[in-house]
Amino acid sequence: MNARIVLGVGGGIAAYKACELLRLFTESGHQVRVVPTAAALRFVGAPTWAALSGQPVAEDVWSDVHEVPHVRLGQQADLVVVAPATADLLARAAHGLADDLLSNTLLTARCPVLLAPAMHTEMWEHPATVANVATLRARGVGSSSRPWGDSPASTPARAGCRSRRRSSPSPAASWPAASTRRPT
Repeated sequence: MNARIVLGVGGGIAAYKACELLRLFTESGHQVRVVPTAAALRFVGAPTWAALSGQPVAEDVWSDVHEVPHVRLGQQADLVVVAPATADLLARAAHGLADDLLSNTLLTARCPVLLAPAMHTEMWEHPATVANVATLRARGVGSSSRPWGDSPASTPARAGCRSRRRSSPSPAASWPAASTRRPT
């Protein structure tokens, strides 16, 4: 049976990479509903997500209210993948905030949740992000082992710039590559 996947898209420049991920999911026969944040829609528009998924784009909690999307999307999904998961989105998820459709979906998901963090190195290594990742990990949320989109030129040190390294460990060092536990 093909999976019902919710693809959450955070508002970072890496949002364009989620188009390829969506294509791979749909070509594998999965039914994918895209739930972008308002900021994500500034990088990639709803028509692109709809065309690639063959499904309507779930943009906000006020559309199709009769279908109760802020609850049903998470309840009916077999998998929720958030790519990119920005520092802001990680913080909102860790603190249980539900101020948009994607964060509501994360709270109602009863399936595995996988996050693909994508942010600047200093943001990834900041103590607040480290703490948010630890909170999500303790709840059984899975993640990629390093920030998504991490390339040789994506960090100041690798691009030839001076980098301020923090003494706190990187969240990636302690986060499993994937988790199949359901969030609590």
